Amino acid sequence: MKKVAVIVGTYNSGSSALAELVVNLGFTVPPPDFQGHHEPAGLRTLLVNRWPEPSLLEKMGGQDTAARVKAWVETCKRNYGDIVLKHPLIPLMGREMMDACFGPSRKYLVISRRPKYSDAGLAKRKWFQDSDEMQKKLRRAIRDAFFKQVLEESEVYTLSYEEMCNAPSLIAAEVADFLEVKRNPKAGWHIRPWAAPK
Repeated sequence: MKKVAVIVGTYNSGSSALAELVVNLGFTVPPPDFQGHHEPAGLRTLLVNRWPEPSLLEKMGGQDTAARVKAWVETCKRNYGDIVLKHPLIPLMGREMMDACFGPSRKYLVISRRPKYSDAGLAKRKWFQDSDEMQKKLRRAIRDAFFKQVLEESEVYTLSYEEMCNAPSLIAAEVADFLEVKRNPKAGWHIRPWAAPK
């Protein structure tokens, strides 16, 4: 059964670095990759059409979105084998829709970063107006999907950006074990040590 690694995190949470780590373990980001963020453009389009950035106000058509995402995921698994999926809007789907769309072989990697730094970094990039409110909505969605119930350890791996940066080799080994793939000593070499901005 083809594996699906689903990375869940807000904007500027370290999810791109984590996705690259997973790619280094043998997974594929279904092309095309949106702006080099290790983010499938096809998935991004489906999610943004349902929850437009930056308001994230949900449009009608939930069942249609779920069916489209599920069909897209199945096509990607057939074409690319083990895949890694990432986009900040994924948690807005809710856990039930995520489980249904990503299939029985999915595993979630939930990454967090201190809001103080995550939000400041996003605001500095000037991608969106009112990005702080958008980030708050995403954190609530992540909490509701993953932290309001007992986590199934075989399905969910949680980590922080700071942990990943300060011990990339350890995190790479843990992620490989979680995804049940062969360890790669070089999987986390692209990750720089983290220090709080001055």
